[in-house]
Amino acid sequence: MEEQKQKQEEKVDEMRRIVEKQGDRIQSLQSNAFQLANFYFVFQGVVLAAISDSPISLTCSQRWFPFTLSFLAGMINLVAMFRIGLKYKKNFVPAISE
Repeated sequence: MEEQKQKQEEKVDEMRRIVEKQGDRIQSLQSNAFQLANFYFVFQGVVLAAISDSPISLTCSQRWFPFTLSFLAGMINLVAMFRIGLKYKKNFVPAISE
């Protein structure tokens, strides 16, 4: 009886360690996602500030450059967020189903 109780306590401790590890991984992924989003907004702010503070107004033929720059930054950010989301799902979903 005592041996069975000890095995159950060991299993509970092991499960706690697993849950703590998953919690740490999820917290890390969330902070990475927030940091990536903040970098994206700062980059867009820098592009907007550079355009608005420019002494020369952009003509239609020159507007492709800031548009392309913002679009590429957005696509790179979207792909990175998607990858973080997949890792988050991989770590979070098994914790719910068990």
